Amino acid sequence: MNLNTYSPLKVFALIICLILGVSCSKDSDLLSDYVLADASEGLELRRFVVDDFYSYSSSNSITLDVLENDQFDEDDSVEIIETSDPENGEVAVNEDNTITYTPDETNETTDSTEDTNVPEADNNISDTFTYTTEVVEEDGTVTTETGNVTLGSGNRAPISGANVYYVTVNGNSGNNGKSEASSWNIVHAFKSAKAGDVIHIKSGNYGSVNLSVGNSGTSSSPIKFIGYSNTPGDILANQGSTFEYGDAIDSSAMPLIQGNRGSGEYLGTGINSNKAYIEISNIQIRYYEYGLSFSGNNCVIDNIISVDMGNFDPNQNPARHDVTKSPYEGYGIRSNGDFCTIKNCYVANVGAQGYTFQGASNGIHSYNRIYIDNDINPCDYYYLLLKGSNNNEVRNIHVERVGDLAHPGHGLIAKYEANNNNFYDCTIVNTTLEVSRNGTTDNNFYNCDINGKNLDGGILVRDGAHHNNFYDCDVVDSSGIIFYSLPTPSDIQTADLNAGRDNFFKRCTVSGTDKNGRGGIHFLGWFKSSINTYGAYDNTFDECSFNNIPSLFVVDRPNRGTELVNCGFTNISELRTNASGNNGVSLDFSEEGSQLNNTGFSF
Repeated sequence: MNLNTYSPLKVFALIICLILGVSCSKDSDLLSDYVLADASEGLELRRFVVDDFYSYSSSNSITLDVLENDQFDEDDSVEIIETSDPENGEVAVNEDNTITYTPDETNETTDSTEDTNVPEADNNISDTFTYTTEVVEEDGTVTTETGNVTLGSGNRAPISGANVYYVTVNGNSGNNGKSEASSWNIVHAFKSAKAGDVIHIKSGNYGSVNLSVGNSGTSSSPIKFIGYSNTPGDILANQGSTFEYGDAIDSSAMPLIQGNRGSGEYLGTGINSNKAYIEISNIQIRYYEYGLSFSGNNCVIDNIISVDMGNFDPNQNPARHDVTKSPYEGYGIRSNGDFCTIKNCYVANVGAQGYTFQGASNGIHSYNRIYIDNDINPCDYYYLLLKGSNNNEVRNIHVERVGDLAHPGHGLIAKYEANNNNFYDCTIVNTTLEVSRNGTTDNNFYNCDINGKNLDGGILVRDGAHHNNFYDCDVVDSSGIIFYSLPTPSDIQTADLNAGRDNFFKRCTVSGTDKNGRGGIHFLGWFKSSINTYGAYDNTFDECSFNNIPSLFVVDRPNRGTELVNCGFTNISELRTNASGNNGVSLDFSEEGSQLNNTGFSF
């Protein structure tokens, strides 16, 4: 197709509109520490100290860099001035502002050959203490803040006892499961384990099995399925999966269940559970339609690797850029459970959705990652909260679309009445951070970074999403902050059709490298369309910065009441442009306290 008759910006608009349109076709199956009521009243509630959790499996001293994830500015002079005394050890503040924790000798966990009872659910929490930071401002103002540190003993579950069992690739349901030599098979273990049982699963290829959890645990006696390499407890994920991008699946390093590869269409479910109080950790899953699916409450999912899910048969997937005809198959990790913890997991190359949380509330998500680099049926939704997934805490999520894939995807997204979720320190590469659909409201995003790389991605507010808040988010080399609505969004309330309203952006930055990027604030429309009816209204940008971009606004749909308050603008050529040929669309905004430096416009 020859598009040379249009400017590059218009070409981009055509592509992104087509893609946004087909993404809605592709997702047709989708339908089956702050919550601020008033953003303007909560600006001074920003916390700089972030609580820490560390896992360890040794009686030796460990050094903790507790400031690493705190949110102080780079030029702040921060000092740890005091700590509290932990119960089971000692702490010392080092000159470089790290903290050394030394457990007491009596706190050491030792393996026993005698039968022991399964520990209580919280036995892995071995110690806690606090630390206090001090920052001295240039004017002499002193600010202190206290953070909490929790140290856990990771997966140090008992290795023997009345309720401890083993699984190996050569196991048998007729064995007693009390050792590797008399181990169970994996299907029997998942089916038979009962409240309080600890199931140690040794590395190896367990083949094409469909595992179903047969029973629920209890709050004091969860059921634990724990993978290990050679010795129980030797796999410990901390602040991220033990599996890195670029690693190869290795059944000798961790248990592997693997469906039938065939022609590239993968079917079935690797692990399925509708039971409560289930903990599953350290398992690799590959070649299914669904990797891990769970709907029970109070579950813990830790260090699950779910890759190559869906249909990647070249004969069933059409040519590049016709993704609407690709099979909507392939899910990495899905949850419908409340009060669940999902941490240190890794998903790659799924055809439909990476992480999906539907009606899953009050959960804790931390250090989960997803990478998509397969251009045959690339992923649609990377990390998705939708339909009643409320009050979740989502931290340190990494979402990455690798390369110029046929489908840009939806990166980290709250959609269809996913409300009151807090997102912290997330990274989105080459795709979008997104709030979508009317009823998606009161979500808060703190310190999230969006890097376009191929000039794709950005912050996308669309189809009626309102009263969402973005604090200290950086958008680099991308399409900026985008407001958008489908021409016929039949699935949202017709009384409130808009391209995003009453959303609030505080201290956010939109920048480009050598004026890369599409623009700062993008009222995105369909290419030369007369049906861009729904506008973006009453969105506020406070103390935001726009730097090194071609234009401040890209105006292709109605807009009203955009407020720019105390914002900075540097190295921007034009105030406004358009990408879709809709030259007659008005721009309505107000500004106060602006700082302009080397711009092609003035206010």
